[in-house]
Amino acid sequence: GMEEDQLDNYFISDYTAEDFNMTNKSGTYDRRDGVDDCETYQDLLEAMDTMGFAPEEQKDILAITCAVLHSSNLTFNSLSADESEIDRENPHLEPVLSLM
Repeated sequence: GMEEDQLDNYFISDYTAEDFNMTNKSGTYDRRDGVDDCETYQDLLEAMDTMGFAPEEQKDILAITCAVLHSSNLTFNSLSADESEIDRENPHLEPVLSLM
């Protein structure tokens, strides 16, 4: 899997698949097929290398993926019947803004 500093850079060191609305709704985030996600992650990186993705492009892909995960947890505050605003106290807002 990712090194700890990478997990920190993508704001996911304190989270698991259970923590994101995008991945926890199906209940299938728990691997039951014997596949090791750490090995699969390494395979992904090797595949991106093979396909000619530059290191910066790979970082961008991972950043966008993590931003989308965090964005699934964003919430909104109602201002009126037809107005709302993003919840600025939501801990997932900063990662989205930083990663995008």
